[in-house]
Amino acid sequence: MFIIGALIIAVAATAVSAKTLVGYTAMPAYVKALTVLLILLAWFAPVIISSIRNYNLVGADTFRWISNIGYFLFGTAFILLILILFRDLLWFAFYEVAKLFKSPLSATFNPSAVKPLAYANLGTVVLAFVVAFYALYEGIKTPAVKEIVLTSPKIKQEYTLVQLSDLHINRAVPVSRLERLVKKVNALDPDVILLTGDIGDDKVEAVLPQLEALHDLYAPHGIYAVFGNHEFYNGLMPWQFKFGDLGWTALFNYGVPLKRTELYIGGIPDVSIARGSPFFKIDLDKTVDNSSEEQYKILLSHTPNFQKEMITKDQFDLVLAGHTHGGQIFPFHLLAKPANDNFLAGLYDVNGSQMYVSRGTGYWGPPLRLFAPSEITVIKLLPQK
Repeated sequence: MFIIGALIIAVAATAVSAKTLVGYTAMPAYVKALTVLLILLAWFAPVIISSIRNYNLVGADTFRWISNIGYFLFGTAFILLILILFRDLLWFAFYEVAKLFKSPLSATFNPSAVKPLAYANLGTVVLAFVVAFYALYEGIKTPAVKEIVLTSPKIKQEYTLVQLSDLHINRAVPVSRLERLVKKVNALDPDVILLTGDIGDDKVEAVLPQLEALHDLYAPHGIYAVFGNHEFYNGLMPWQFKFGDLGWTALFNYGVPLKRTELYIGGIPDVSIARGSPFFKIDLDKTVDNSSEEQYKILLSHTPNFQKEMITKDQFDLVLAGHTHGGQIFPFHLLAKPANDNFLAGLYDVNGSQMYVSRGTGYWGPPLRLFAPSEITVIKLLPQK
């Protein structure tokens, strides 16, 4: 269903973009054909890239270039479509108002006039690429640190937790990017590192160089992780074994108390997978089996919308989630928020617990972020005065 929907959207978006940019202009036929072909390739880039990856048609270095360029064009095509629709909405509104008041501007800004449309199209394409290159910079730069300070009467001393989420490591992600990320995280001197799913977005054997960079992540009280939907898509068992090989503790309806601390870390499977499978059901009761009432309990959940599975209102003191990417590329914010029970990014009070939803440390698909910057989340747990 997802693939069929994506193809329908790609065809519709190609038709709208191509018709607007070349359908009403006096361009030579070959320029029109090349423009339509480029738009078509941009919108179908994910399908082309997935096919190349699944059938291993090219080497790793070549694939990296194809993937990054293809997804950049795909993201640019999306931004271009949004700008075209927004521009035309304002344009037609201005034109109708000018006609209503019989203003001479109505003739100048007539949307059917070929010359103004040609200038508007050129300006819109240039603006789309400017915005796309800015979003590319935001997408591939080393994530900034986002610090959250929380207090609790259960906390006896200060703790520094680092949350990483939605790295989406695939064979197109440069090893150097992950090395910079690891160096930045270790410099924060975390007591615990917590990973809230979608760390992997490829077959394990295809990303061994990237995963090798993560071997250097270190926290004295351990590294704990839960699985996101993309680990399920790419082989849950291989990813589970790899997490163990990296020295991480994978939590699957399970929790552990941290030695010499008052902290308890629990984790559940991805909600979207659990709700559609008889094998991966969420069991929050089981997740807190090893806990005691005086412990500060932290739950790792890839997706934030798991409230239907809550047994009681105060099972956990803090919930950490991701999945939404904060929308990643505006205006996807408007879709991501209602799709996740109106959780998008930031700190929320939910069922007597605090929940923090990360915007993610990596990106999915296009290496672009627009008005949804990536983050390394630092959570300072302090005693309540």
